[in-house]
Amino acid sequence: MKDTFIQTELLETVLNNTTSSIMLLRPIRNEKLAIIDFQYLFTNLQTLRSVSKQTLKGKYLTEEFPGLKNSKLLQAYIRVMDTGNSYQEEVDITPYGTPVWAQVHARKTGDDHLLVTYSDITERKKAEAEITRLKDEIVQRTSSKYELILNSIEDAFMLCELIRNKNGEVIDFKYLEFNSAFERQRQVKTDDYMGRTGLQVHKTIDKKWLDMYETVVDNREHLKREFEYDNCWWEVHVSPFIKDQFSVLFRNITGRKQREQQQAFLLKFSDTLRTLPDKQSIENTTLQLLAEFLRLDRTYFA
Repeated sequence: MKDTFIQTELLETVLNNTTSSIMLLRPIRNEKLAIIDFQYLFTNLQTLRSVSKQTLKGKYLTEEFPGLKNSKLLQAYIRVMDTGNSYQEEVDITPYGTPVWAQVHARKTGDDHLLVTYSDITERKKAEAEITRLKDEIVQRTSSKYELILNSIEDAFMLCELIRNKNGEVIDFKYLEFNSAFERQRQVKTDDYMGRTGLQVHKTIDKKWLDMYETVVDNREHLKREFEYDNCWWEVHVSPFIKDQFSVLFRNITGRKQREQQQAFLLKFSDTLRTLPDKQSIENTTLQLLAEFLRLDRTYFA
């Protein structure tokens, strides 16, 4: 019993020190076993802070947040429980009672509960909206306001132009403009990029990047990608601009990726320990999981 208490205390300490909101919900079903609501079983401190509540335990989701009734988000939670498929989406949860955009993850647990985590992405969404709003002004070359806004956001920005051969095939691209965050995010000097081509700067270019830039320009569509580069994770938004020009907005999301890995570990940790028969098995498995997560050669109980 003492070991179980210690493990519970340890888990709550970890959950309460993460910057992501985490909640465990129990589905509420009607007489036909259809889910009509959810009841809070656990919320970490970040969840309570984000909604300015003292406690949510034992309360019902739609009673606390009436805006969720008949909402797409509530239906998504119900689908997760009915199908067992995880849900992940960027959601504007302002209509549901919290004035933020959130990256929402929902997963059904082994004991028929719903685990939900979300991270606040409001500032990023505001930056994206501002970039979109500025496009017309960029076309008209309102340089002073254009540069002021671009240099005030945290996301790195660059404007580039495709280079094609005589057959119209994309073979390279040219760097045209940057904001000040480009240097901070990438730890480089824009003078080393300005006016030069991708091949001149990087010597080689992965064809997948040229294909992506060509798709954006030719189809006039917006694309978002996540990729790992230089021991960091980056989120990239590519948008068409004038003719063969395109803009790239990107930010370092290494912290978010680490939180997602932490969530996956906590889920695996919880699901695995639930099946173990005795204290020795729990100790051995705990050490093994911690060693894998922390990438340690060995671990010990002291």
